[in-house]
Amino acid sequence: MLKSIQWYNEISVGLGSDFLNETIDVIEVLQKFPLMYAIRKKNFREAVLNRFPFVVVYTIIQKTKEVHILSVFQTSQKPTKKYKK
Repeated sequence: MLKSIQWYNEISVGLGSDFLNETIDVIEVLQKFPLMYAIRKKNFREAVLNRFPFVVVYTIIQKTKEVHILSVFQTSQKPTKKYKK
């Protein structure tokens, strides 16, 4: 994610901060409403960023109700990489 922030800052000063802030906002929503997004594959869910071409891939640990983030995934990447970490 750091590389993405740096890349956006090279395009326009402050754009990397905008990307980081939107990602944080999405993660805060996930913490409050973890069931908001549908299961996509293997119990993983995806929260879409509005302004940037990324999704936050996460799962919920049912026993503890914790949200575990697998990745902040750029949607232009090969989709099969999305669930591998």
